[in-house]
Amino acid sequence: MTAGSRWGEVWRTFSSLPPIWTLVLGRAPRRARLPIAFLPGDVGVLRRRKPSLLLLGDANTRRRCMRALLETELATQPVTWLGGDETELRALGPGVEAAARRGRLRALAWTPDAAEALRARGPAYLMQELAACGLRRRELLIVDMLTPWLDGLAEDADPAPAVEQATVALQRWADVHGAAPLLALSPARLGTQALLPLFERSTLPCVAQLQRHGEQLHFEVVRWPEGSSGTVQDLGFGLVERADGGWQADGSGQALDSHALSTASDADRVITLATALAGAASPPTGWQVCEGLAELVAACRYVVAATVLLPYACEDDLQALIETVRSLRKAHPHALKIVVREIGAPLRYNRELALLRVGANAVVYRDTDFSRLLQTLVGLRRQTFNRRVAEEAGPELLRAVAPDPVRGYLPLAAFCDAAERMLERTEAMGMAHCIVQLPLLPAVAHLDALAACHIGRDGDLLTADEQAVWLFLYACRAPDVEGVLKRLFVMPPAALFNQMRVRPESDPMRRALDRLRRHAVDAVTDYSDALLALQPPRLIVSDSGFVALQPEGLDTLPATLDEAPSPPPPPRAPERIELKLRP
Repeated sequence: MTAGSRWGEVWRTFSSLPPIWTLVLGRAPRRARLPIAFLPGDVGVLRRRKPSLLLLGDANTRRRCMRALLETELATQPVTWLGGDETELRALGPGVEAAARRGRLRALAWTPDAAEALRARGPAYLMQELAACGLRRRELLIVDMLTPWLDGLAEDADPAPAVEQATVALQRWADVHGAAPLLALSPARLGTQALLPLFERSTLPCVAQLQRHGEQLHFEVVRWPEGSSGTVQDLGFGLVERADGGWQADGSGQALDSHALSTASDADRVITLATALAGAASPPTGWQVCEGLAELVAACRYVVAATVLLPYACEDDLQALIETVRSLRKAHPHALKIVVREIGAPLRYNRELALLRVGANAVVYRDTDFSRLLQTLVGLRRQTFNRRVAEEAGPELLRAVAPDPVRGYLPLAAFCDAAERMLERTEAMGMAHCIVQLPLLPAVAHLDALAACHIGRDGDLLTADEQAVWLFLYACRAPDVEGVLKRLFVMPPAALFNQMRVRPESDPMRRALDRLRRHAVDAVTDYSDALLALQPPRLIVSDSGFVALQPEGLDTLPATLDEAPSPPPPPRAPERIELKLRP
């Protein structure tokens, strides 16, 4: 770097600092903002390096917004506006027109071949031309961003490619013009198509719309930074006019999904595979049935708010399903609905969570018939996806949600350690688990109750203290516990236990584990050897008390109570009470 360039960089840094009186008096520098008063926090504030996009619903709204914005900003600083023609400038009033004559407002227009020039020379070339026209580093820049790319576009043509190119260029302009805010303007509709859903799935940090609903104007915030790290999103504010030409929020904020703001033309479209149509005589009208996942992904390239219905038939489908959901969600961050339907084997809750983490809106269970499926899809039409998509690769994500490779009976201390380990590992993902306490009936021995429990999945653990049998159910929600217990025990749980206490919350589970861990110091019977005598010969109990079992899904269940144990019980095994199975 030469000495001249170094001094130039020092001067640019110095010139971007606040005025000296601001530093001395401690006053915060004035920030440009939209002409709407009483918005919460930083909503409406125009920030440096974060381009703001405002969609305007009609010509009158645009004219009033531009007049109020320019009159406010021109009172404190020069402004450059790229996109307004001479007729529109005169319509903004004598104050704005006088500012343009004095050179305080630089009103520039796009040339007819601007889009081709930007494609050939790159978006940053625009900043060089604007600097040659007098744009300063700390000066507010307002741009009609879609004008070059929509010029010459047919009325029935798809505007998605033009929106995508304009969005990329806008972000580049904001990076180059980083010392001052950049506000982009766009019409809310192109012909009959609403443009808000296209911008909703973009990466722009500030997106909002001024749209009239009946007699009242609404300021609809798709997303807008709030403070240093927060974001306000999906909120609508009713506006009333002010005497100075701007607006103020009337205090009636509501979620965007609660009323129809804009409807994408493909909101009723469903794209699916043939295997997802189980239970339907034929595809419903308007559904597109694809031959495979590759064709389905290609069909979703230009969709905005359509619904994708994907089938889950078996565990072998899971890896490809996760990658498909992730790629669709990254291409369509918000408006696209992705629904997974169980067709064959059920999804375990942790695997369902993996699909939700990579972008699925919902999972429809296999006991849902096709008519109820249609009702579910209708209910999802107004839903938007706002969660963060997990970045882990498919195998890594499945390992993160998978249980530890341990199941079945564990001594009390080992049970507490294993359950605590899985709770800590999955807490950040919000995965639901349950600890179930089952006090024994007076006539039922511990060994009989333990032997009657069939554990067939990794992560499901069993132990006993002096008065009860304890279960840790991995990735099990509280409403599902009763059905799980009926599957785990070879006889009705009421024949073994007098009550059931379920702990589904993290803190109560940890307190229960702490009490059990303290209780394990006392003389509590270890049933590992006795249960080993009742297990099939292929099962081995390790020195640590962990039972080494076959892979999940194979039969690893203990013998039923009316079968004689294959080897004789060890001499030191606890005494059993003979228990007759009920028919």
